[in-house]
Amino acid sequence: MLAEKAVEEFKTRLRGKLIRRGDEDYNEARIVFNAMIDRYPALIIRCAGVADVIDSVNFARDNNLLVAVRGGGHNVTGSAVCNDGIVIDLSQMKGMRVDPVARTIQTEPGLTWGELNHDLQVFELGASGGFVSITGIPGLTLGGGFGWVVRKHGLAMDNLLSVDIVTADGRFLTASSSQNSDLFWGVRGGGGNFGAHRDLTYNFLVTSEWADRADSERNIRWTRQFWEAMQPFLAKAVYVNYTSDEGDDVIKAAYAANVRERLVALKNKYDPTNLFRLNQNIKPTV
Repeated sequence: MLAEKAVEEFKTRLRGKLIRRGDEDYNEARIVFNAMIDRYPALIIRCAGVADVIDSVNFARDNNLLVAVRGGGHNVTGSAVCNDGIVIDLSQMKGMRVDPVARTIQTEPGLTWGELNHDLQVFELGASGGFVSITGIPGLTLGGGFGWVVRKHGLAMDNLLSVDIVTADGRFLTASSSQNSDLFWGVRGGGGNFGAHRDLTYNFLVTSEWADRADSERNIRWTRQFWEAMQPFLAKAVYVNYTSDEGDDVIKAAYAANVRERLVALKNKYDPTNLFRLNQNIKPTV
């Protein structure tokens, strides 16, 4: 159980807001896109900047808390919220800087694809990721990132130039082709396994709920039965962003053996205690 003094001291270091059970906005803050997810974290930290992210990661690690990282909160498994742990909520961090000459954009992690494209359209430009406008940028990108122009311009992660990331030991790193290139390789497809993401820089391009919630179990059952029936006709591979909590077997299907070995080595290097595990999790071996 968290000591009250420790929580209060932590709160004084934050520029953003610490939300806990009993606070007026607690229930609103724990809601994610999938309305079937009903989890109750001990703390929700609505980060206002990178210092808040670093402090939150350090506090979670030092107090042995389960960590969920929230960007857009759109993941179907509800990995952006947890029971009894800490939610590092980046959803209020929505800054962006468009450079129409260099054709790049630097984004904060709370942005959705709809918000991003709203600003890009002023310059008659567009991004490569996102079919659904309310999907968060970082989660979709780091798991691949299908979008309307994928056949011509590739996945969102193919257009990613750099990522700022806070690792499990509280370090703030930039990962790109020239800095921490091993980590840059890993985050493009490895999802949220390696840290809490601060800013992402991209190239850019010229250019449902069910009606009756009582039907949820029947609809889920039908979908799973359809999935099973389709197995003989499908490639023996999966898209990471379309997986949920199927366990180690889906990780083996998502990544070839040599890729899994490299991702595990990165996990051992950057998150050996598996602090960031509410994702399509690559387990460390150290």
